[in-house]
Amino acid sequence: MMRRTLPTLVAITLLLAAGIAAAGDPKTALGKWMVPNMGTAFSGKDGSDTPDYATLQASYALLLTKEPPAATYPQWDGYLQQGLAAAKANDKAGLQATCKGCHKAHRDAYKADSSVPKTFP
Repeated sequence: MMRRTLPTLVAITLLLAAGIAAAGDPKTALGKWMVPNMGTAFSGKDGSDTPDYATLQASYALLLTKEPPAATYPQWDGYLQQGLAAAKANDKAGLQATCKGCHKAHRDAYKADSSVPKTFP
């Protein structure tokens, strides 16, 4: 009995772990772009914990050219402007606050918005 149960438990555990890992993956093209271009840059090159401010500045500049409609996401531009200013000032705390604020304000609505671009950039 134990010989059958153990492989089954291992298989179930692996399936659950894969499901949990997949649940954390970005759901939109923008989200998939943000992970390497914003998240990784914020985390710092080669594990230094110091953000790659030049990459973040370039990413914010690109995002400013690709904003969704202001009527749908009225705070989007303000967050991008704040993020760009923080990246230019090498302000890690400012970047973190801007990212969290924008995600809190827009992430759920953006994921549910069927009109968002299917590719990015």
